[in-house]
Amino acid sequence: MKEEMAVQVCAKAEYQQIKNIYDGFRDLIDYQGQRESDYIYNQKKVFLNLNRYWPLIERLAKESNIELKVGPDDYKNTIFGFDRKAIARLYDSDRYPGVPTEQILGLEEKAVKANCHCLLSDILLKLEDFIEQEFEIEQNEFAEIGKQLPIKDEELTNEQAVELLGGGISASTISKWVKAGSLKGNGCKGRQHRVLKSSVLLLKHERQEQHKLKDAKDKMNIEALKEKK
Repeated sequence: MKEEMAVQVCAKAEYQQIKNIYDGFRDLIDYQGQRESDYIYNQKKVFLNLNRYWPLIERLAKESNIELKVGPDDYKNTIFGFDRKAIARLYDSDRYPGVPTEQILGLEEKAVKANCHCLLSDILLKLEDFIEQEFEIEQNEFAEIGKQLPIKDEELTNEQAVELLGGGISASTISKWVKAGSLKGNGCKGRQHRVLKSSVLLLKHERQEQHKLKDAKDKMNIEALKEKK
């Protein structure tokens, strides 16, 4: 029973990661109304996220017998630009017969986005089917003994929440974030006050993602300055 619940939680976590990237590609394909500068930034952000979770995506595709029609060599060109070898390889291939050379790179970029979107869609469908089956089994087992599916969340002191977030903030800041709704408390005051661990982990993940996006944007700005020089 515990093993099945662990597998289900793992699958749900993986599902959410893939779903976030899938939604990003969906927005890229249906980009009407976006400014060009916003679109370029969002595209880099989506592809960097894809690159980060590619080992997970590749593993899930292989486990589900889903053909990989796209890989790191394809999408990294979209992130960092096509180098001379990649351009020469595309021009010499028969992938775009009769297409003017000046249009090939644009078509390749669109094809990569479409293939990534399709791959993630196939993986999501497999995961959704798996999660539904696991959830049904789990609910049935609890129904047999007349119980509801348990929902538990560990409670932390403000000091423990600070430690989990990596420090750099005070315990009073945790209380302020609970009042602001950024973190969830247990509803008690005084010495009985606690913070729900799940909300702390979620905030930690969001802060880490913000730092990574900032670092990626700084890197892109530095590379752009180097190119201008």
